[in-house]
Amino acid sequence: TFHCDGGTCGGIGKIGGDLNSNGGTVAPGNATGRLTVDGNFTQGASSTLALEIGGLNEGNEHDKLVVTSAADLAGVVAVELTDGFAPSSGATFDVLDYGTFVDYGFQFDFSQAGGAASWNTSQFSTNGTLSFASGAGVLGDFSQNGGVDAADYVVWRDNFGTNNTLAAFMRNQFYNTLTVFMSNQFVP
Repeated sequence: TFHCDGGTCGGIGKIGGDLNSNGGTVAPGNATGRLTVDGNFTQGASSTLALEIGGLNEGNEHDKLVVTSAADLAGVVAVELTDGFAPSSGATFDVLDYGTFVDYGFQFDFSQAGGAASWNTSQFSTNGTLSFASGAGVLGDFSQNGGVDAADYVVWRDNFGTNNTLAAFMRNQFYNTLTVFMSNQFVP
C-alpha cells in the first residue's frame, strides 16, 4: 500500500497496489496524464484528487485515474481547465475508471474550471465522467454568484486581455451569449 499523507503524489504509470490518501493531493499525470492504481484507491476527508483538463484526448490532454478495484472518495475532487482550454457545451471527459465506487461525502471544486454551474456531475459516480454544460449557468455570470451584476464586470475587467483559464471561459460564454442573441433577432 502506498500512502499519500501530505504534499502532492502523482505522475503517470502504474502503482502496484493500493493507494491511500490522507491529507495529500493525488494528481494524475505530469501536467496531464494517466495514473493507474492496481488495487483500491481510498481518499480521506482532508485529501484532494486534482484533475486537469486541457483538451478532449484522455491521458494526453486531460487527466485520468484508473482504479482496478474500489474507489472510495471523501474530501475534494478539484477540476482545473489548463492551457487556455474552453470546452464546448456537451463535451464529456472520462476522468475516473473503477471497479466499484463509494461516495464518502466528497465535494467537487470547479473554481478553476468555470464554476460548478458549468458542469454536469450526474454520471461521475456511475462511470467516472464529467460533462461541460455551460448553458446550465447564467450567461455572463463570470463571478459565479447566480446573477449578472457589477461583480461580473469586476471579474471581466481584471481578466480582460489575459490568457488564463477564467478568461478562456469568459470568451466561450461571450460567444455563446452572442450566438443566442443573434439567433433570436429578426432581420427584415
